[in-house]
Amino acid sequence: MTLPDLPAAPGAYVLLLTASAPVVLNMPRFGKLTLGAGQYAYVGSAHGSGGLRARVRRHLRAEKPKHWHIDYLTAAVPVMHVVTVVVTDGARLECTWVKRLLELNGASAPAPGFGSSDCRNGCPAHLVRLPDSLKPAELEEVLVVGSNSADHQRTPVDAIQALLDAIDASDDEAAERVAQTCAGQTALLPALRPLLADAEPDRRWWAVRTLAMIGGEEAGALLMPRLSDPDEATRCAAALGLGRLRATAAIRVLTAELSDANGWVRDTAADALAMIGEPALPALAETLSTGQEGARVRAAGALRKIIVGALSDHQTSELGPQFWPAIGALFTALNDPNRLVRHNAYEALDRLGLLETVIIPA
Repeated sequence: MTLPDLPAAPGAYVLLLTASAPVVLNMPRFGKLTLGAGQYAYVGSAHGSGGLRARVRRHLRAEKPKHWHIDYLTAAVPVMHVVTVVVTDGARLECTWVKRLLELNGASAPAPGFGSSDCRNGCPAHLVRLPDSLKPAELEEVLVVGSNSADHQRTPVDAIQALLDAIDASDDEAAERVAQTCAGQTALLPALRPLLADAEPDRRWWAVRTLAMIGGEEAGALLMPRLSDPDEATRCAAALGLGRLRATAAIRVLTAELSDANGWVRDTAADALAMIGEPALPALAETLSTGQEGARVRAAGALRKIIVGALSDHQTSELGPQFWPAIGALFTALNDPNRLVRHNAYEALDRLGLLETVIIPA
């Protein structure tokens, strides 16, 4: 396994080891230990000098003095995957993680006392025999979900590896869980950049989805170029991500996408503009007045959604002057040659109560 580029920060870690055949370890003060073939997780923490970087790299070195139980195991069984979480509040996660792993169906502690000689929380061991069917991405979910906060953050190497594992396994549910656990973690942005240019559309799509979950101006700036991605699904994901972030800087680019060659992209761009809301009114009004037919349809639909949403949010039947140019464009659109444009314009104006007819008896 390639040594991961981990931070020199305190944290908790798990080594996933796979024994292809039974292994016998002879350890001083522990004795002879026989472990069957299968998957094992060793749970530890790094709070000393060098933090996670120094501790995990030591575990992965082939040649090292054997001080701890895990040294004997890593000398005989390869480490296949590493999970780490940076801990900045002094919390000790390893015992919590052992408990979670032992709750998995089919998990066990095959070597009582292994790695837990200084444990004060009653852990039977810090080595857990895992179910053979457990995948690295699922291991990430068990450990990291619920541990992420402003004080417990998954490292870029872990997050991207977990995402790639889920993508390679075609496990969209696992990939979505990983993306959600990345919410707000702007430190992951540099590690996501290479995925945005990956040759595989699926990897670009999930990079875009994860950026939308992370949020912030920098994530929005990385999303905007993906609106011209050759893959239409990725263009849609980028549009929705920008809408979710209410990225006003993307309004002009999203408005241009209302004329995209793909109808799905056009619809998604309109939805994104509707999510951005009032700041998108001028661009949508202009498109409704001067745009191509398909763009006019989507612009009218987005304006209708913004107006209905604004009326609901403000609990009123009247809207401020920032809406007046758009309302004027909607009135003009009542005579548009396209039936869908006329329908959307009518629905928006009717919701405003501007189409009521007053009958004066003779």
